[in-house]
Amino acid sequence: MLAVRGFRRLARGVLVLTLLLLGLASLLLVFWWASARVQERYTRRWSRCLLAACGVSVAVHGRPVQEQAALLVSNHVSWLDIFVINSQRAASFIAKQEIRSWPLIGWLVAGVGTIFIDRGNRQAVQGVAEQMRQRFAQRRLVGLFPEGTTSDGLRVLPFHASLMAAAANMEMTLYPIALRYAVNGERSILPAYYGDQSFGRNLWILLGLAAVEVELHYLPAIEVQSGMDRKVLASLIHQRIAALVEQ
Repeated sequence: MLAVRGFRRLARGVLVLTLLLLGLASLLLVFWWASARVQERYTRRWSRCLLAACGVSVAVHGRPVQEQAALLVSNHVSWLDIFVINSQRAASFIAKQEIRSWPLIGWLVAGVGTIFIDRGNRQAVQGVAEQMRQRFAQRRLVGLFPEGTTSDGLRVLPFHASLMAAAANMEMTLYPIALRYAVNGERSILPAYYGDQSFGRNLWILLGLAAVEVELHYLPAIEVQSGMDRKVLASLIHQRIAALVEQ
């Protein structure tokens, strides 16, 4: 059993490293010069390849967002969440500034248009709102994890209403998303990247798991009106996502 797990980690690790290096090369040689449509198609396919290399399968429930611009709001369990969502249609995610410094992964997410926010800077919301408007004008998706950190995947942490401020100040279509992780068919915290666990440790655990399944649930859209109370909006979305994640 240990030998099988060790071989699995080695084989997957080689595949993941190869994909990361190819991804970085593609950013430099192709991605930055390609059209938005080509960028989205490449991101979607690359995300699917990365998930497959990690032994992760995705089961989609509901209808993925098609061509229109929208804000996707999801619970946050793992660094994999971005690639799970991007495997259906690429989005520009709002992420904490620290992710930019992660080896390889940080460089990749920065290269594909991630919107980084310095949560210690009160003026940062204005900059995020402007970048969101630019993405919406290009009919792109923007993704947000309002918990502000990751959970064990069995519950949804309180949402930070401050992270919803930019969304509450513009008219948009918002789709709540619920992510549920399982290992060998049973809900599990093993894939979760949370607490004081290091990225390397989480990757080591993930690559050794036999089969990881992620349920990606697209919940009914919410039409946000400019000036909506951010706390009310955060509470509404939290209730809808938690109702599915915590059942």
